[in-house]
Amino acid sequence: MKLILLATICLLVVSLTSCSQKRKDFDTAKTAVAQELRSPNSARFCSIDQAEFSTRNSGRMVKLWVDNRNLAGVLVRTHFEVTIDPKSGLVKAATCLECAADDEKQKLNEAMAELQGLTSPTKASASPAPQ
Repeated sequence: MKLILLATICLLVVSLTSCSQKRKDFDTAKTAVAQELRSPNSARFCSIDQAEFSTRNSGRMVKLWVDNRNLAGVLVRTHFEVTIDPKSGLVKAATCLECAADDEKQKLNEAMAELQGLTSPTKASASPAPQ
């Protein structure tokens, strides 16, 4: 009986510690993201249950979304990934996932335009020379 009680108490302590760490990470991530927003006063963050938590590359990761007004006053949802240093509890990085995707799309479009500007060696040798 004592063993079951002790195991239950240990499980409860571990659960509460984990819950408390998630809450700290979530609050830290929200603060970091709010600093990146144009209108932080209009920000509505997801709940802690809607956020995603993971550990990667010796950092704790929090993925969350925020509804916020853009420059035109339109409410938009933006997703962020925040990396927190496990030792210090400080934010190492906060990345707007849509912004990163837009940057990658722009780079891809630029690369495609550059490739389209190049002539294939096969096509170049197959075309007759102008006279």
